[in-house]
Amino acid sequence: MKILINSYAFYPSFGGSETVALILADEFVRLGFSVKVITSSVESLEDNSFPFEIIRKYSLLSLIGLLKWSDVFLQNNISLRTAFALAIVRRPWFIIHHSYLGWDLFSLIKRAILKLAVNVVIKENFPIRSKKVYIPNPYNDEIFKEVSSQLIKSDLIFVGRLIKSKGLESLLSSLSLLKDEIASLSLTVVGQGCDKAWFIDFAGKNKLMDRVSFLGYRPHKELAYILRQHKVLIVPSKQRDNCPLVCTEALACGLQVIISDKITNNPGVENLFLSFKADNILDLSRKIKLALSFNQSDNDFLKVRNLYLSQRRKKVISEKYRDLFEKYLNNDRK
Repeated sequence: MKILINSYAFYPSFGGSETVALILADEFVRLGFSVKVITSSVESLEDNSFPFEIIRKYSLLSLIGLLKWSDVFLQNNISLRTAFALAIVRRPWFIIHHSYLGWDLFSLIKRAILKLAVNVVIKENFPIRSKKVYIPNPYNDEIFKEVSSQLIKSDLIFVGRLIKSKGLESLLSSLSLLKDEIASLSLTVVGQGCDKAWFIDFAGKNKLMDRVSFLGYRPHKELAYILRQHKVLIVPSKQRDNCPLVCTEALACGLQVIISDKITNNPGVENLFLSFKADNILDLSRKIKLALSFNQSDNDFLKVRNLYLSQRRKKVISEKYRDLFEKYLNNDRK
């Protein structure tokens, strides 16, 4: 099988959807498939080290040639630019849908086009009446896992883009509220973004700089090591979003996870993640104290967590995609 993956953002860009595309491309090669990735991300010195070809600069003519080469076209989030080429070269078309869709004109166009493809979605209540299949996002279970350690763990960690819609301001405000009650409470911030300087200034004005560490971006292996040094991951988003991949990665590393109610829960996480009302500092503070006191060796919790993780290992998820592709290809040949 020849699989063409279209991911607008790809390595060396970082983020959940980029990670999913990289995992799937690697795993499809492991399954014996030929894989090519087209992306708009900048070139990397490591491009030649991947077991698949990465095409970063392409024209409509070259895209048509790549579609003719492929048996399956997989879009990692819908891209209108590449979708229109399917009007010239018809191929089985699958879209992994990560993002929340609004009701602006651009989103309405996307909603209409999404009805034409097979939608691989990462949440069951996907708001499009179309051919849809629920497949969770894979995580790299070789990197994100628990490791026996005698290290004393730090308390809280935030991982994400440093922009105001991600809610880091709420977390910093909660830390300020709790600092007198929990004398040693600390926060590690991992990520980059256009509002980083604003958050550092906010932490300084609230006299939190002795409790907050801004680490910037960290690659996956280093991020896994950092996660294992903490007790609680907090995802305090202010805008609607799907459950980010880092929630699964943190669970796999042994952390408790707190998410805002703007995050759409994946099936099976009801008993795994604590939720708080977005922008409600008091509610977040209560959930932080609850998470810090939670008994991580609780058998019921571990049973649910381990089942959840086992369903999202990269080998399991890539084989679900393989079965989906083969099902549609076999139906087309009949």
